Amino acid sequence: ERAEENTGAVQHVGFYIYQDYRKAFHPHILKALYMPLLFLSPAVVSLAFALVFHKFWLPILLYIPCYEICKSLIDALFSSCLKGEYAPRMRVTEALLDENKTLLVLSTMIASMEDVKPLSVRLGDLFYKTSSNNIGICVLADLKAAEFPELLEDQAVLSALKQEVVRLNETYGSHFTVLVRPRRYSKTQENYSGFDRKRGAICELTRYICGEEVSFYLAEGNLAFLRECKYMVALDSDTVPLLETVPELVSIAAHPLNKPVVDEEHGIVVSGYGIFVPQISSDLKSVQRTPFAKIMGGQGGIHAYDPVSPDIYQDLYHESIFAGKGLIDIHLFYRLACNLFEDETVLSHDILEGSLLRTCYIPDVEFLDSFPPTAVSYFKRQHRWMRGDAQNIGFIGRTIDTKM
Repeated sequence: ERAEENTGAVQHVGFYIYQDYRKAFHPHILKALYMPLLFLSPAVVSLAFALVFHKFWLPILLYIPCYEICKSLIDALFSSCLKGEYAPRMRVTEALLDENKTLLVLSTMIASMEDVKPLSVRLGDLFYKTSSNNIGICVLADLKAAEFPELLEDQAVLSALKQEVVRLNETYGSHFTVLVRPRRYSKTQENYSGFDRKRGAICELTRYICGEEVSFYLAEGNLAFLRECKYMVALDSDTVPLLETVPELVSIAAHPLNKPVVDEEHGIVVSGYGIFVPQISSDLKSVQRTPFAKIMGGQGGIHAYDPVSPDIYQDLYHESIFAGKGLIDIHLFYRLACNLFEDETVLSHDILEGSLLRTCYIPDVEFLDSFPPTAVSYFKRQHRWMRGDAQNIGFIGRTIDTKM
């Protein structure tokens, strides 16, 4: 009776079931305690060291190391008190209808002719893992950075890409598309490259899907399918979705309880979700590649019989963090995030976009990602992530002017 009196997600009977579930397994006291404990406990520990050793400057040096240790312990403690959520979802056969067409987007860089054939093999592998008439596969590619807008070898690379996509569509049906962006001058990089890197690529693809005119060096394949898509699943060049995991994400996004509700005044999603992210694990080959990867990469591979992987933010606040890989509501992203930030000013845009669209972590859906083989590549990645996180501190409590 209560469901019949309301509209939207509140009209769904599962809304009331989930309310009772969250009251039972996610008490508000834990939500209120988490942040104070997270920041105060390392301060207390570092001050204790200062008092013991009579060194007043020790807290300055020890706060961050103590924070890392305390965070691990606090997260483990809180996770043991919480029960991970199983996101509501529809049957896959009911979700993969014409109104929920989905585009699997593989963002990559094509540096030379040698990159074309392995990419073609990868596309065929993706098709078998996600085969459906309502799931398309798109290569969103940039050419390597250069001192000039065009290089002599560009046409040979573009021709080889076009031939491979034509061959794949003849073999598997019209499921494949390739889009290659032209180089533009980058003031920050001081060269000609794909505009604004991955964020620029995703935004330009989104604008194209939503009806804007966007220029590409090469646009080959089932282009009409792109403009019919509701969702995209963003992948990096080394990300591997497991069998049938993409349809599973679509079935979750299509459920009425997960539909995003937008606060039009502030331009953010206030309930439901616009982004859905799977559990990301290291693939088995990459963690066995070098001694460093074996030590640092953990076990690797698929964890078919493990319990649900916890995420403290999803379990406590019913909202997680977007790290660039996952399912995105295309038209919602176009409305809220595409024109929000100044060009070439945001390094770690994923976290900001995930906050605007609300991100849902799906612990029982798993993608694989490669692990850095050497200490140098590992710390380069860590440095890039830390720079992005540090840059995002400036957005806390800040009002963002849009360009719309």
